[in-house]
Amino acid sequence: MENSAGENHETLGAESVTVVDAEREAATSDSDDEIRELSRDDRFRFVGQEFRDAIEALRETHDELAPAASDLDSLTKVWDGTVEESKRLTKEDRALLVPVFQNLPDEGLSANELLDRLWDAIKDTDWGPGLMYHFVRRVYRPRRQPIFHNAMLISAVAAFESHLAKLAEEYYRAAPEALHKLPKEATKEFSLRELQALGSLEDAIELAIERRVTELMFGSLSDWKKFYSERMNIDMAELCGAWDNIHEIFERRHCIVHSEARASRRYIRTNPKAQLREPLDTDAQYVQDALDGLELLGILLQTAVWAKFALDKQEVIDASEVVAFDSLKASRWQFSYRLYEHWQNLPLSEAEQRMARVNLWIARKNLHGLASIRKEVTEWDVSGSDEIYDFAKLCLLEELEAAFAMLPVMIERDKIGGKGVATWPLLAPLREDPRIQDYADIMRDYLSEEADITIENAESDARLTARPEAGPEELLPDPDDTSGGSEPSDPPQTSRMS
Repeated sequence: MENSAGENHETLGAESVTVVDAEREAATSDSDDEIRELSRDDRFRFVGQEFRDAIEALRETHDELAPAASDLDSLTKVWDGTVEESKRLTKEDRALLVPVFQNLPDEGLSANELLDRLWDAIKDTDWGPGLMYHFVRRVYRPRRQPIFHNAMLISAVAAFESHLAKLAEEYYRAAPEALHKLPKEATKEFSLRELQALGSLEDAIELAIERRVTELMFGSLSDWKKFYSERMNIDMAELCGAWDNIHEIFERRHCIVHSEARASRRYIRTNPKAQLREPLDTDAQYVQDALDGLELLGILLQTAVWAKFALDKQEVIDASEVVAFDSLKASRWQFSYRLYEHWQNLPLSEAEQRMARVNLWIARKNLHGLASIRKEVTEWDVSGSDEIYDFAKLCLLEELEAAFAMLPVMIERDKIGGKGVATWPLLAPLREDPRIQDYADIMRDYLSEEADITIENAESDARLTARPEAGPEELLPDPDDTSGGSEPSDPPQTSRMS
């Protein structure tokens, strides 16, 4: 059950740019040709990996840059944009600004309340109106955080649509007879001139596939659902179990692109609780949930399509289990649970069925506690099966004395390796017990890598938390400072705008 499986480009002329673009296009074309030369199963595997890589890239980008986007809307950044005006002020003038940021209420201030405090402090000065003008513009400028989250959502939906298109391409390659089903309004597939230019039947088929898929790309999510249902008898809504959420993601993306991120009449038709022109800006949690939902449906759809056309069903089974197990190791309990649920629908061997059952229990236990699985696991009959399942049962029920007694045997008989002891979620209760230190030697290679990562992150966290909170004076530059400025300081903790 342990998984087995900067130059200055302004000098470039138009001719150079054209050459670069042509080379890039040729490279892309060569790459597409290489992919098409793979076996059918390898192509499906590649499509799935490419999609998961795209989602992971978006998730990492979002996780890493979301704090920076949030920081752009902070009071510090708003004030930093205005601060140049105060460089011409005397120290006496600057002293008028300091009380604005002092003695703030614990709940913070609204934008209007902060502006009122500032205006009361500077309204009698000759420089006050100018400073106030620049500050007001920055307080009411478009917020940067929703711009970032909205852009990430658009990219996530684009990656999902691209995945749908690539799966459709593989469907037509696996079942080229489906190309004969022309739309009713179509009169012919190719002109004589096009056939002469293409030169081969294979090229004609690829062009026909491209046209079919391009037409689908200009349709809606409902059109995709209809395509997979009518052509392959695959119900996308049934696969994901949260079709309304997926549909809302697509409709929200449409509003972001076409309605200034406000609810349109089209959006309200499927989301009647929304109000016309209601803001639909996304936040960090929404984007994370959207990435998870789109990734889950994309993986399940790829597995379903691949299973219908696989040359070797075991290829589908093995590849799908690797994805599910990786999710389990990453503590994505709900995600891995759904993957293993659908994995059970494949033609699994008896051992694979047991594997799925154990890993489903692991996920459910972490979601809902030991009590949610205790009865089923206790009644599980493992007599006559591999001893690894006896060990799994002990670990699931957290019978640690018996599990530790059996662990050396599992290692000696090569049922579990060092990486499994260190990472398999089944053994999590054992890893929390001091007796696990007896197995440090076989885990050392893996744990040393983890230790380096942990230490590095701890040092980084320490550097971040060691930064002192700025006082109100630090929000204002010293007019005698000619150093050219420094990094913006954080505002007082209570200096936030709502």
